[in-house]
Amino acid sequence: MTKTYLQIEFNFNTQDQLDMLVAQLADLGFDGFNEEELATGINNGVGMSSILGATTGLGAGAGVCKTYILSTDFEEHGIEKELNIIFNKHNLTYSKSIVKEENWNALWESNFEPVRVGDFVGIRAHFHPGFVPAVQYEIKITPKMSFGTGHHATTFTVMQMMEHLNFKEKSVYDFGTGTGVLAILAEKLGASNVLAVDNDDWCIENANENIQNNDAKGILIKKVDSAYQDNQFDIILANVNRHIIEANMQELTQVAHLGSELILSGLLIEDQEDMWRVAADPMDADKFYVGSFVGGLVEATVPGVTAQCYTKSNSILQNAGAAGETRTAIGGMAFDDDRNLWISNFGAKAPIAVRKADGTWLNFPAAPANNLLQVTVDQAGYKWFVLAFNAGLLVFDSGANIEDPSDDRYKIITTANSVLPTNTINCIAVDLDGDVWVGTQQGVVSFECGSNVFSTDNPCLGRRRIVNVDGFNGYLLETEDVRTIAIDGANRKWFGTSNGVFVQSSDGLTQVARYTNTNSPLFDNAITDIAIDGKSGEVWIGTEKGVLSLRAEATEGGRVNKTTAYAYPNPVPPDYDGPIAIQGLARDANVKITDIAGHLVYEGTSLGGQAVWDGRDYLGRRVTSGVYLIYATSQAAFDQPDAIIVKVVVLR
Repeated sequence: MTKTYLQIEFNFNTQDQLDMLVAQLADLGFDGFNEEELATGINNGVGMSSILGATTGLGAGAGVCKTYILSTDFEEHGIEKELNIIFNKHNLTYSKSIVKEENWNALWESNFEPVRVGDFVGIRAHFHPGFVPAVQYEIKITPKMSFGTGHHATTFTVMQMMEHLNFKEKSVYDFGTGTGVLAILAEKLGASNVLAVDNDDWCIENANENIQNNDAKGILIKKVDSAYQDNQFDIILANVNRHIIEANMQELTQVAHLGSELILSGLLIEDQEDMWRVAADPMDADKFYVGSFVGGLVEATVPGVTAQCYTKSNSILQNAGAAGETRTAIGGMAFDDDRNLWISNFGAKAPIAVRKADGTWLNFPAAPANNLLQVTVDQAGYKWFVLAFNAGLLVFDSGANIEDPSDDRYKIITTANSVLPTNTINCIAVDLDGDVWVGTQQGVVSFECGSNVFSTDNPCLGRRRIVNVDGFNGYLLETEDVRTIAIDGANRKWFGTSNGVFVQSSDGLTQVARYTNTNSPLFDNAITDIAIDGKSGEVWIGTEKGVLSLRAEATEGGRVNKTTAYAYPNPVPPDYDGPIAIQGLARDANVKITDIAGHLVYEGTSLGGQAVWDGRDYLGRRVTSGVYLIYATSQAAFDQPDAIIVKVVVLR
């Protein structure tokens, strides 16, 4: 019996809107997204397997899109109701028509255009002429109703990445193969064996046909319902959407071994907010936790070891309330000094949860709010939570006995009981002195409360620092939307804003540096996150257009100087005129440098655990050749100052 498909056709206003609609419709089971931009007339026909979703199409602007679903699926699963909800949310309408199965190839032949990825690979149908100029690898396909023609940015981007991977004698797993184009390319690049899987009969049939047409003999095609396989692979290609990735995350880690390379594609920009929190285990360098705003908590370690996913179905975590019954939403995560992982279970009836160091769980239903996002733990062990919906902060004390709720304390901090300029809180961070810094849409507030945060007699109101900018006094960053805060080894504050990065001294009063996209390599001034590697001093900065890093001067410093402290470069070459770093020092150590005769040439204070010397004396002159002695002292104990000596040789 001939299958019939329901075609829906709709107009879209922007490419971003289309991306959202494609992802939502794919979740309902729609296949074969065929878009045409009104402004250019460019057709970007894209087939799609039911196991897969699509992301960004080519081009930009308004256009028309057609997509398809089996008529029987549409009727049996009551899809029209959900379809109407989706289009009403976007203020769009759609039309319906019936397409018979045998008309599909004629439709594709009228729309399908060849695709080339630079000079690397070209994809064409059998009725197209060869590529001019030629490409290194040519793939001929008959797309039918399968995803993976190369037109879509997901497949196109994966092929771009494949150009830079070594496939020689590697085993490859193509999860969600669609047309089989990525599997075919992997074999052409020298893979020893390729397993290509999908859950759609059309795709299995189409991929087999394309594999035969390209004389690819090292590819095995299988129909599967998940990513699970008995063996492991060197390279895993998962050109699928976020929902499929989340559902198969555990299986994808199982098919990888230590050293495997995994390419995930099909993730929308909007999806980054669903897998948005990461916490590294402070005692196990190979273990980390990822929080999703949809799918709960993932505990992961080295490739090849099974990841564990915790949701409302298999843990104490709960759903996100009436509006999120199907979701286990993680708003934030942070470890305390006892290796307990504190979790914001957003929207839950018990919104504070903890996975203790021994693997057991507790939650706390008495919290006065459930809209909890980012969490950090201060030096007193108090948990500070950002509250969503412009509701301020929540501070939680789990008491002397974490198991006993009778000694728990809660406090909500807002503009009504503090100096917060607004209740719209973006971020929180604890500095090396134990002070809590809060980033808002109107600057920064610090809470230097210690154990007094719950005091009623002497309430901790917080502090807004007054700084001088261009001769005028004002509150610190009061005109800036402070999105993220990081603390470096010298206790300096790195504030990421919608207007670049501000680096302030440890007390926040002095601006140390300012980075924007005009005076630095920043891709964009809209800063999304900052993270600092305390050991190396490297600062990682996330922007809305990408991530980059810079090597800063400050590193982590201990209470005392290390006996293994050293200087580099050492010796200093004759033509070198850069900084000379002394590492392994105590935090804020006093540093003096003399020549071998004892003449002082430099004196200063380390930035965290590192001091930097420019190789010059007090008068700014480059020092002469010789051996120089670096004296570093710390006041670990008042009556027993800690001191070390490091030698550095300068050659001129």
